[in-house]
Amino acid sequence: KNDLVYSTQDKDMRRFTQDGPFTGGFPQDGAPMAGVFLGWKMVADYMAKNPDTTPEELMSKVAATEILKAYKPRK
Repeated sequence: KNDLVYSTQDKDMRRFTQDGPFTGGFPQDGAPMAGVFLGWKMVADYMAKNPDTTPEELMSKVAATEILKAYKPRK
């Protein structure tokens, strides 16, 4: 709704990656660090669709927008 996945604001990034009892903006009984989990899922989907990409290539050559485009949430 708010395109927070594309935000470059420090406060937005901290909100979804900080350790704590829950993730800000989510119910208090939710998991902490939701952004870290979501990022891991995005990278895992990208790597599954691009199996010839090495971790080194991923970190040095792949643009973040490519990873975002490859991610399709499952329902």
